[in-house]
Amino acid sequence: MRLGTLTSASALALALASPAGAQERWTAELRGGANVNTNQFAATDLKTGFGGGAAVSVRFLPDLFAYGGWDWQHHGTQTTVFGQGAQVEDNGYAFGLRYVLPLGSRTRPWVRGGGLFNHVEIRESWNDEPLADSEHTLGMEVAGGLEVTLSGPWSLTPGLRYRRFEPTVRSGGVESSSTLSDVTFDLGVMLRF
Repeated sequence: MRLGTLTSASALALALASPAGAQERWTAELRGGANVNTNQFAATDLKTGFGGGAAVSVRFLPDLFAYGGWDWQHHGTQTTVFGQGAQVEDNGYAFGLRYVLPLGSRTRPWVRGGGLFNHVEIRESWNDEPLADSEHTLGMEVAGGLEVTLSGPWSLTPGLRYRRFEPTVRSGGVESSSTLSDVTFDLGVMLRF
């Protein structure tokens, strides 16, 4: 048993340490952009919104990263939600795998896919208490874009993401299930270290 544990730990250490070689192993990214809703949410149409987020990733194979981060998206409404004019915000966590195509140029395509653990808050205005909210719910995201090397460890990371999750929103004693899905157009700045 002890030999198996030692062998497994050694293999894991080699797998995590050797592939990156001279390349930076970690990345940190800040991004912001616009989102376009792809369906009705709680029987209302959402306007084009905006949002942002941050993520950290670690390389564990030559071109494959595991990422984790936080996102926030804001959506205005075209009609009322729960009988009132409102703003819909979703925020939470994103996690998954990111693959960067191993091209020898300053511009390299990337794709990523993973999960969300998000919740929704519906407010009448920015600083009001929520009219309704939901528990955190699992969802999914897929994305693709470019990593454009600037200078040194810095890159721009424009991309598109499709996000989807199905929160159960509570307002008073009433619960309503709905789907929130959108396409986000992001522009990020990434630091490799």
